[in-house]
Amino acid sequence: MKNFYILFLLTTSYSLIAQNFDFQSSQDQLGWISGGGGITDNNLSITSEGLVVSWASPGDVGSGNWESGRKPKLKHINANVDADINKIFSITLHNTSNLITRLRVIHFKGLNGTDPTSSNGTHARYASFDIPALTDSQESFYFDLTNVDWINYNNSIETETELDMDHIQIQFVTASPANGFLTSEGSVTIHSMAFISEIPSEERVDYNFSENVEG
Repeated sequence: MKNFYILFLLTTSYSLIAQNFDFQSSQDQLGWISGGGGITDNNLSITSEGLVVSWASPGDVGSGNWESGRKPKLKHINANVDADINKIFSITLHNTSNLITRLRVIHFKGLNGTDPTSSNGTHARYASFDIPALTDSQESFYFDLTNVDWINYNNSIETETELDMDHIQIQFVTASPANGFLTSEGSVTIHSMAFISEIPSEERVDYNFSENVEG
C-alpha cells in the first residue's frame, strides 16, 4: 500500500468590508487617474490583465521637468476607504520593469492635515514599501498602513459628509537610491488593489490517499 499526501494552500477571502479595486475583473480604472510624476492619463490603459501604468524614458519629447527620470503616480480623490477598519494595503501586480523596487502609499494626514489635495509633507503621509524588481503575474503584496494619520476624516474642501479616507496616491520609485527615479521606459500591470482589515491567512490541508498495489 502506498500513501500519497497532497498539500493544498487555501487562502481565505477578503473581508466583506474591504474596499477592492479589481481592474482585471471590472475592466475599468475605478476612479484611479494619473497623479503626475512624469506621466499623464495617456500613460494609463486597461488591458485583459488589468491597469497598465507606463512611462517614457527621461529626455523624451514632452518630458517636461522629468529629465532625470519618472516617478509615476496614481491618485484617487474619492476612494471611500474605511481607514479605521481597513489598515492593510494589498496590491496584486506583474512587475516586468526591472526598475520599480519601491511602492509609496501617499495619503492625506486625516485629522492632522488641512489640504487633502496637497502632496506636501505637512498634509500628506508617505509610507514606503519595497518589492522585487521583477515578479510573476498575479503576485500579491500586503503592507500595514497603521498610523495615527491613517484615519477617517471629513474635510471642508469635500462635498460629501462621510467619514472615510478619500485622497490616496500610489507612487512607483526605486528603493536604491531611496525613492529614486525610474531612469528608462517601462510599465507595470496592476491586476487589483484593496484596502482590507487583515492579511489573508493560509490554511494547510493534508489529503491522505491510499492506493492498493498488486505485487
